Amino acid sequence: MKARTRDAIGDIRHVFLDADRDGQQVLAAIGARRDLPAPSYVLHSSPNRLHVLWRVTGFTRESVEALQKHLARELKTDKAATSCAQTTRMPGFFNHKYRPAPMVVAQYGSTKRVFSPVDFPAAPPTTVALAPPGSKPHRSSTEIIVVERARRYLAAVPPAVAGRHGDADTFRACCRLVRGFALGDEDALVVLSEWNRRCEPPWSEEELRVKIQGARRYGREAIGGLLTMELSAEVEPLNGRRQRFLQLDRHRATPLSEIDHPQAHPQCRRAGKESRRAARASQCKPLN
Repeated sequence: MKARTRDAIGDIRHVFLDADRDGQQVLAAIGARRDLPAPSYVLHSSPNRLHVLWRVTGFTRESVEALQKHLARELKTDKAATSCAQTTRMPGFFNHKYRPAPMVVAQYGSTKRVFSPVDFPAAPPTTVALAPPGSKPHRSSTEIIVVERARRYLAAVPPAVAGRHGDADTFRACCRLVRGFALGDEDALVVLSEWNRRCEPPWSEEELRVKIQGARRYGREAIGGLLTMELSAEVEPLNGRRQRFLQLDRHRATPLSEIDHPQAHPQCRRAGKESRRAARASQCKPLN
């Protein structure tokens, strides 16, 4: 399955909210607002967690994402699940993210009506606060470069998939950000949220924060260990292929491109030497 991206979206047909907790309170808050129509349907994905959808037309990718972020802030739903490429669950199937797996149930409202942007509150324009003249920037150029390096690294990491060690994959990604790249929690959350959109299913913002804290506390990767490496050695060029990983231990996954790098993990270097030695031995012909 190819990764979901915004560029793959041709038409906006729904406004979407992911209530990853307090689902009934979210529905009550929507019902109490006069500037929001009743949902077209609600998917109950697990106890007290639900997806709210309105059938719409006339939205662009940018306008629907701005509205979803605005509503997520006001209704306290998942702010990380506001991409127009977000997917939902299929009703009638089991949600195996939890044990025991609950069945996804659809609650239908007025499904024949299609709403337009005028039926929703206007999202506030995005404003950028300008620094006073002569003031120093809040972020150094080095910090910006590190965040961009972390973003490029994680863009090449395959997404986490439920039922395929997705929890461990997400923990490793968090370790890379908060330990390998030494990012702060907020920077790590921003970078991780972009990667999270490709996960199946995506994690909620609260779950990502918990995993970031866990990686910072329990991860075994050296703090800033990736900052001494060349960017070309951090991420192996994909060339249309999924990146391969060499498992060192249950907390760390290192790209194979690090094997020959002088800053690579000792286990990687040993593995590289042994593999090259075995390759040379296999090419030797016996003497007659």
